[in-house]
Amino acid sequence: MNQFKQHNRHRNFRFAAIAISLLACQCFAQYNDFKDDLLNHFINYHTEFSVRYFDEAKTFVKDLDNTVNSVLQTAELRGVFLASMEYSVQYSSNRAKVDFKVSYLETAQNVFNTKKELAEFISQKLQKQTAIFSAGIRITSRGNDQSLATEMFYAGNKLAENVTRQILVSSFGCDITSFETYVNFEFSVGYFSANKEKIYAFNQSELDSIVSMHLAVRDMNFVVHFLGNVSNEMVDPMKSINLAGAKDEYLKNSIRSMTYQNTAFNKSKLIRYDIKYYANYEQEQYINQQTDLILKIIIKPGMNIHEKERAIHDYLVLNIAYDDSQQYGSAYDALTNNKAVCHGYTLLAYKLLEKTGIKSLIIDSPEMKHTWNLVFIDGAWYHLDVTWDDPIPDVAGRVLYNYYNLSDNEIMYRRSKKHYWERENYPKAVTEYNYRFNSSVSPKN
Repeated sequence: MNQFKQHNRHRNFRFAAIAISLLACQCFAQYNDFKDDLLNHFINYHTEFSVRYFDEAKTFVKDLDNTVNSVLQTAELRGVFLASMEYSVQYSSNRAKVDFKVSYLETAQNVFNTKKELAEFISQKLQKQTAIFSAGIRITSRGNDQSLATEMFYAGNKLAENVTRQILVSSFGCDITSFETYVNFEFSVGYFSANKEKIYAFNQSELDSIVSMHLAVRDMNFVVHFLGNVSNEMVDPMKSINLAGAKDEYLKNSIRSMTYQNTAFNKSKLIRYDIKYYANYEQEQYINQQTDLILKIIIKPGMNIHEKERAIHDYLVLNIAYDDSQQYGSAYDALTNNKAVCHGYTLLAYKLLEKTGIKSLIIDSPEMKHTWNLVFIDGAWYHLDVTWDDPIPDVAGRVLYNYYNLSDNEIMYRRSKKHYWERENYPKAVTEYNYRFNSSVSPKN
């Protein structure tokens, strides 16, 4: 639960020194009349006014503070709340005049008599996902730090109780202003945004499934409300991402960056994922459509697995140029701009190979800042680096095969351009490729 902000601001009532002077003979109110007259000024929101008193003024002045506070309590019961008040007294003999300067709290709405009423009001605002709202509760005496903390603790607990399947609260703050018989709360609440249906998980397996579902449609920001055992260390938000990637090679390499945030409550927590992809959902739809069209053109009936692989390799080299600006890194970029860095080549190669029935993996080498493919042909793994088979600068109609279906040893030492990768994380490619194919190339599409 987020920490509450607490600012105690007691009413600034200032009592001026009593000035003694002779007053002209006028009609003065009795004690009860004084209180009624003062209350009338309050409930009509008068800011500068005088109230006169006649009858034992000296005794009246000594008890003036209590008298004013008594009237103030009555005014607050009628929904009138003062932000500040100053008054000064002049008296002579049995006559007194009290001059007031008053400012009022602009809004005194949503004032409740009990904690239950206040909690129900807060709950209603949360249900409506109201970001900023105010409410108050009447008290019998001026609030101190302890009483304010008690009120806020109650409101906070009620908030936690209401973080249900309908409410996703990310932050909760409150400014407190205390008055003589009234405490005002200014609430500011943040809510997690979820464009799609809110999702709930009770264990790691359910969390894994939900995350996979969101990744499949390239959701960039989504929240999972975890209602299981939040103290269970086996509940791991990152594990769900890794598991989804382990099941889908293309998806794993389509994630540019990922962060997650936990917000814990009493018996649940909210897990917010923020993910950046190389291509969004609409762009992935375009990739799927275009790769289907490409394969219809380049894959001919009767082709064997070797010929299919070579047709894909040649198409990529002939139709994509290496992006020296380092701006284009997705299969979508390769298709729409005919330019890409190695990641774009590799992702598009993977997509085409997969649709042709050729098993493939993507090798990521942080040391080289480079990616390429592994392909499984006739029971053996081979390295296929389409990017490094594309001449730089681009030469129209020219296809190289320097990095076509190489073993581990071959690609590590090929023409002194060594490839480095975490070899234990990938299958071994130990067989030399012996298939011979016609060296002629297809015309550029």
